[in-house]
Amino acid sequence: MWRWCLRLIWLPELLTAQVTDTTGGREVSLPPVSIEGERPLRVKRWTLDSTGWATVGNHLSQLLSQTEGVYLRDYGGQGSLKTLSIRGMGAPLTAVSLQGLPLRAPTLGLINLAPFFLPALKEVAFSPGGNLTLSPGAIGFLSLRWHPTENRTRIGWRLARYGEAFIYTHHETPTYLLQVSALSALNRYPFSEPASGLREGAEYRYLQSTWAYRRSGIQITGWGYASQQSIPPPVLVGAPVAPSEALRQHFLSHTGELNLPGGHLLFQHTIEGLTYTDRFGQVSWSRLHTLQAQIAQQKVISLWTGGYTLYGAIDYVESNRMAKGFVSFPRIWQGEGALTAYFQWQRSRAYLRGEGRLTALSRFPLQGSALLRAGWRAFGVEIMRGVRFPSLWERYWVGYGNPTLRPEQSIQLQAFVEKSWKNWQVYGAAFLAQTRHRIITVPLSPVRWQAYSLGYVESYGAEGRLTFQQRGLLLWGAGTLLLAREYSFTQGGLLPYTPPYAAGVGGLYRHGRWRLLYQAQYVSWRSSSLAPSRYTLLQPYLLHSASFSYIRSKWALELGIENATDATYQVIQGYPMPIRLFYLSWTAQL
Repeated sequence: MWRWCLRLIWLPELLTAQVTDTTGGREVSLPPVSIEGERPLRVKRWTLDSTGWATVGNHLSQLLSQTEGVYLRDYGGQGSLKTLSIRGMGAPLTAVSLQGLPLRAPTLGLINLAPFFLPALKEVAFSPGGNLTLSPGAIGFLSLRWHPTENRTRIGWRLARYGEAFIYTHHETPTYLLQVSALSALNRYPFSEPASGLREGAEYRYLQSTWAYRRSGIQITGWGYASQQSIPPPVLVGAPVAPSEALRQHFLSHTGELNLPGGHLLFQHTIEGLTYTDRFGQVSWSRLHTLQAQIAQQKVISLWTGGYTLYGAIDYVESNRMAKGFVSFPRIWQGEGALTAYFQWQRSRAYLRGEGRLTALSRFPLQGSALLRAGWRAFGVEIMRGVRFPSLWERYWVGYGNPTLRPEQSIQLQAFVEKSWKNWQVYGAAFLAQTRHRIITVPLSPVRWQAYSLGYVESYGAEGRLTFQQRGLLLWGAGTLLLAREYSFTQGGLLPYTPPYAAGVGGLYRHGRWRLLYQAQYVSWRSSSLAPSRYTLLQPYLLHSASFSYIRSKWALELGIENATDATYQVIQGYPMPIRLFYLSWTAQL
């Protein structure tokens, strides 16, 4: 226990939020619970007011589930693996940044969102468009930031069904910020699909904290967490119940920011460790050290803005599961360098933006990326060509990796419209995305798989959102139509885990001291395999969630229910999701 107490004091974390928009070059305070757009960059932002986030639940994934074009892959319950897929193109093509620098994942190549809880966040931004400064190939990005801004002290807790307890404390001044939180979740819940039973052994313990110091154009921020969990095996019809697996993780990141005349300097150091014990008792471990830095310069001449960004990173990895074929080696390093240049012209209701990036990564030839975005009044178009480098595990995981993999080449074309009229706001987009040299895992035998660069994936569809806001009322509805096909083995078969259509509606009403929040999410059928059958098709599901809050000047009490209709469903085949969940939360301003 004393080790966890030390980690709780030492590690860093975050909370609350105030956000501004810079649409049209003007600084405008956003409504505290709405989602707004920034036209030139097409960024959606969420903010926290004194009554909490505008969603039912306390996890980042529940907030993002309100967004059109997004599909979250969840392996069930608190602490389980959660990844973000945009328009069916997979989690590796979604960039995630902390304090303006990309959250590097050289081993897996994708970001797990499980450690990000809403009470620990201060500003969240999402865009379905490219950003070459953050990634040479991602078709969308998620940005997480926090800054000390005001004098505030907050404490709070949440208790939920099936053994979940969450507590946090947050203290902030205009100069510094300190936040600490802890979670304990048993994740013991019954299920009925694909078989009846009780999901046991999914204990999750989590400690997280943040500190930040800001003064005179300089900010230093620390963020980190430590967690341990037992992972129940997949639930398969007719198969014996296997022992649980165990996972221990720690993560610590320090970021420095320095404002320069006409520019900005960022640097970040990250330490990450993971120990995994499978159901057979075999232990896999890895340690990651990452150092990255970025300097950006910008110049404005009349209606034109231009600039460049120099970026460099070094990754050092140690693991007992790296090998070339079956010849193991204990450690590896890689370096990355990039030059990004951009220009932007904006006048009245028209704008034009172009970006170009050259990226060099160890063991790969120089790769180029480009983006062009144009808009007039409410309409706009964007075309992007990007590249994704294979991860270290895809190249060097023992018995699975393939050192000869080529970078994936992606292209995205989209047209969109954003229009506001009185209390209404409408957004719509049509898109086409394609990835060539896609990295696919191919079975070589019943016990061995191998990664190869084969074929390509193509997705196209449309998405839209309608929002109405007036005084204490906010109503919204969103939907996505998506067709994602794979051309490696099936020559046009539907891509696994890409629902053809999904929709969501929600509303928030506040009157005096009372607040009512409701949201619903529908996800259509989808397959878990490239060879669809009645055994691989996952059934559609409809989730209803609501919360009721009583708000005073210094404290607020919330009673909520998630999955109100007690639906049984799976996002990933074999991993049942929690059924009806009641929770009670309390927050106080000191």
